Amino acid sequence: MLGAMLGGHPEAICPPEAQFIIDCMPASNLSAGVDANAVLDDIKRHWRFGVWPFSLEARPETATMSYRTLIEWLVEQYAMAHERPAPKVWIDQSIFVRHIWKLLEVFPEARFIHLVRDGRGVAASIIPLGWGPMGVLSAARHWIEHLAHGLAAEAALGADRIIRVHYEDILAEPEAAMKRLSGFLNIEFCPAMLVPAGLALPAHTRHQHTLIGAPLDSKRIDAWRHSLTKREIEIYEAVAGDLLPLLGYEVSSGRARPPSRVETIELTLREWLIRFSNRVRSGPTSRRQAAIRMNNPRSRSSAVTTPMMTAATRLEENR
Repeated sequence: MLGAMLGGHPEAICPPEAQFIIDCMPASNLSAGVDANAVLDDIKRHWRFGVWPFSLEARPETATMSYRTLIEWLVEQYAMAHERPAPKVWIDQSIFVRHIWKLLEVFPEARFIHLVRDGRGVAASIIPLGWGPMGVLSAARHWIEHLAHGLAAEAALGADRIIRVHYEDILAEPEAAMKRLSGFLNIEFCPAMLVPAGLALPAHTRHQHTLIGAPLDSKRIDAWRHSLTKREIEIYEAVAGDLLPLLGYEVSSGRARPPSRVETIELTLREWLIRFSNRVRSGPTSRRQAAIRMNNPRSRSSAVTTPMMTAATRLEENR
């Protein structure tokens, strides 16, 4: 949602998730020249680029360039393919919260938006999707793990490089939130940023992101109260501990009762059965994605799921 809002700015572009930036990154000498065609071939084989709504036919005029220049060339090609002018700011809404230091090696002036959402809302949204945590226990642990990386980045980088914004604040007061982010990114606020329409979704994810392009709905702030059962909420609050109130989210269960041993076994078994069922139903598609990952020798990261970090970097000018 946030990527689609920022991508609506006339001077910005927000492509789909691009985990290949990390997976295809050279192990060393990042500022030295890379074989552009070899790296692009590697990127084209990557499972994530394979689902971009973009066919890469062109090749750069220069065969050797820095990895940064090559990635920025790729983003500019994406913008041209979608009839957008060359962007001044590139918004990447991939889940890069674990890879901030790697990104800073390539994009040293990048700025980061730490998007925080009530973990119970994250659980209610992610459990039905079928490709991330599929139970309240794993969803709580997933939220804590990713949040820890974001909070560590805040402590390390400082307020001029990273900003925290709450999902709920964007829905409740979108104009105030987007003006704050515009100031942080040094771009002028424009009303187009108030509608999440600046992102071309891959066909296979459109059914999961039906709200992209639609007006913001503040009712979604507390929708998790109706999506999760009372016991699921209590278990989540027992696992998340003090993180919820420390981030300003009220705890509804008082002294939450943690899951019993039987409940833990039941929840774990249920999630395992759902994963197995999904693999059987997805069939060749799932196996093909796995094969693409295995055939990519540079693929080092496992799948992650919650959009908790957005990176924004100014494209180099006069290269």
